[in-house]
Amino acid sequence: MLGNRMKRREQRMEFVGDAVITLVVRELVYKKYPHATEGDLTKMVSQVVSNKNLARFSDKRNCSTKQRADEFEIRVGRRYLDLGFLETKQWLIDKLGLNKIKNFKTIDIDYKSVLQQLVQTVDKTKPKYSVHVEGDGETHFEIKCKCLDTESKGRAITRKEAERAAARHALKRLKRSYEKKYPKLFSNLKL
Repeated sequence: MLGNRMKRREQRMEFVGDAVITLVVRELVYKKYPHATEGDLTKMVSQVVSNKNLARFSDKRNCSTKQRADEFEIRVGRRYLDLGFLETKQWLIDKLGLNKIKNFKTIDIDYKSVLQQLVQTVDKTKPKYSVHVEGDGETHFEIKCKCLDTESKGRAITRKEAERAAARHALKRLKRSYEKKYPKLFSNLKL
């Protein structure tokens, strides 16, 4: 019974922390990038508030990325309720290094989404991923990606990361052909 109450309280605190983090980041990118589209702003925010990024600031260790991100959101929620918005906002900007981000190339880019957006814009299809080598935790996955008359491969310990690597290599190959026509898609990519 006590455990359930504690869990509910933490979930509610996580809810508050998530909202505060999202608001602070949205305000910052809104002011920093006045000419960005709503879609671009949303991508920037999602990069900062992703579990992978927030987990880096957790005090917890030896647990999943999601659990570490949740712990950080709980801490932010408590801080907000104890100290108020302005104090929490400044702490978050400092803690996450938001003033140091010159442009969003420094944050992980979702190459699969960018590639899919390019392919759908050019010929209304989707990239096709296929497993070439099945990983098992010790060996790497090898994934092939076919799209727009190009083929690329990606290797990584997880299937998701191998697909991401294949998408990145595909974008690298397609950049020369499509960058001038679709400069926004390629502007923040580290290829």
